[in-house]
Amino acid sequence: MHTELNWNSVPSADRYEIWRRAESDTAFTLLTSTRQLRWIDWTGRDSGLDHIYQYHVEALNVPGALLAASDTIDAIVSPFEDDQFLDMVQAYTFRYFYDYGHPTSGMARERLGSGDIVTTGGTGFGIMALIVGIHRIYYQGTRGGSSVKNSQLPAVCGSLPWSLSTLDEWKDRGCNSIQHV
Repeated sequence: MHTELNWNSVPSADRYEIWRRAESDTAFTLLTSTRQLRWIDWTGRDSGLDHIYQYHVEALNVPGALLAASDTIDAIVSPFEDDQFLDMVQAYTFRYFYDYGHPTSGMARERLGSGDIVTTGGTGFGIMALIVGIHRIYYQGTRGGSSVKNSQLPAVCGSLPWSLSTLDEWKDRGCNSIQHV
């Protein structure tokens, strides 16, 4: 079970602290500090019961001074049915490949924080995730479709050197070199 939190950026904020209080807690606990504008809180609860949590987000500058604090929100975390869980996995997979594709090539990055290293196998998986996401209408309009259509993917893949014996898994889009697996 989880809660997804999203918030708007605060000018001059260096990071955001996410605080949570469960219904049985007397005080808020710091969950994490992040520079992202989204956080997924996997609550660790696996019972078949609803759980209530309260959250608030604080924006901090570089020295750590508080710039702004959100209102406290209540979230009821409920167990998923199988179809709901599958839909969530498909939506989050679509979002990962859509939001985190390499800005030049459109290929899937090898992992979070891998910079210019992209993966051919992951890109194939990402293309399928984009097709599912467009079909399931995870983004309105043609944003997803135009992202795939306007991608540099065909030109990039055709310009890379390939091994004669295998299709190499990782490519460095910064220098067009291959990293053999």
